Amino acid sequence: MLKILVLFMFCFCLCLFASTNLRAGESDSARVTYYGGRSAPNFEMALNTETYRTEYRTIQVPYTERVCAPERRYRQECRTIPGERVCRTETRTTCQDRRICRPGPQGQPICTIQRVCQNVPVQVCQTLPPRTVCQNVPYDEMVCRDVTRYRTETRPVQVLDKRVNAHINYTVANHANLTSMDVEFQGDLRADQITLRAQDNGAPSAIPACVALARVNGQRQMNGDTLFITGQVDVALYLASQYRAIIEREAVLAPQNLGLVRIDFPYAVVPDLNEIGFYLRLNTVRGMAIDRPLNPSEYRLVKTQESAYLEISLAQLLGPYYGPLRGSSMTMELGVTLRPAGVVLNAHQFSNWAKGNFFNFILY
Repeated sequence: MLKILVLFMFCFCLCLFASTNLRAGESDSARVTYYGGRSAPNFEMALNTETYRTEYRTIQVPYTERVCAPERRYRQECRTIPGERVCRTETRTTCQDRRICRPGPQGQPICTIQRVCQNVPVQVCQTLPPRTVCQNVPYDEMVCRDVTRYRTETRPVQVLDKRVNAHINYTVANHANLTSMDVEFQGDLRADQITLRAQDNGAPSAIPACVALARVNGQRQMNGDTLFITGQVDVALYLASQYRAIIEREAVLAPQNLGLVRIDFPYAVVPDLNEIGFYLRLNTVRGMAIDRPLNPSEYRLVKTQESAYLEISLAQLLGPYYGPLRGSSMTMELGVTLRPAGVVLNAHQFSNWAKGNFFNFILY
């Protein structure tokens, strides 16, 4: 099988902003089910989260340290002194009355009594009993204690960064014309990132019946510590069997006319011609003649009520080689890529968005 170059890739979801490291309160989700004609074409989703940031703050952290150091202590030491006889000399005062006489004027004696005192040394002795003598003697002792210390550390702290309030309005246009549908629309808000998706649960088999094509417009506005997100989602629901028929059903090669090749795509209802891309690989008897994407000016894609067809002028593409190659057999691979003009909310339900068509013919 020849290799097909895929011309277009698209996202399966709408992401307004990216964030990581989520916690409780940093995510929110909502679901609304659309049942076709039984549901209103307009509904809304309200989502709220809180995001956090990490700040580093310096704090004093206590810890216990064992500290040992010598400390001065005192202990009492006592000794017994035996008894002994102790003598000492004391001075004592002794007094006496003396008669003192002096001759009077006429020669007669005149006598008086006077008290005369003097200090006389006297030895005094006593016997002392045995006694105990105590005194405080200093000494150094090593003492260990648990001491509380403080060290400075920088630690991460989670603080509120901002609150996010998201309000999403949906408008659904049911181009599938199905009265009974079960399409679940889901909105997920993680931090300040919004993801929108859809799930078609109405098909009896695993193949979804609808393609949910959305055009999304959103605004973000910061007011204080609150981020307000508003979004408008315009959803168009198409039958998958028609919208994807150009890459799911077999294309049919119609008869040529002077190098003009026509390929029919039955039941292919393409909403927008710009949603289709083509890649042409043409192998002739002289080798590979064309192997590249086609520009819109090199083909004509016509959309009818229930189908579409493609016209390619090989005479124009081959140029001067067209004449020599007329009447020869060749192999053509036409790669068709479906590139939706908006976001396919349920793109995860489909396995591919491109297809290769192979034709063998004789160039006329």
